[in-house]
Amino acid sequence: MSTSTLASASSASIDAGSFFGRIFARIRLEISAFFDELHAAQVRTNTQEPFGL
Repeated sequence: MSTSTLASASSASIDAGSFFGRIFARIRLEISAFFDELHAAQVRTNTQEPFGL
């Protein structure tokens, strides 16, 4: 492999890592927002949260 091939392979793996990092960050954000909305709905309706949260 030439130096340019190694450099492009290295940058592709870095891009893939940041891509998956962004996906997992978005998933955590969505889950957090879901539970925030669930909590707000339960406060409005005065119902008990599941699992004692």
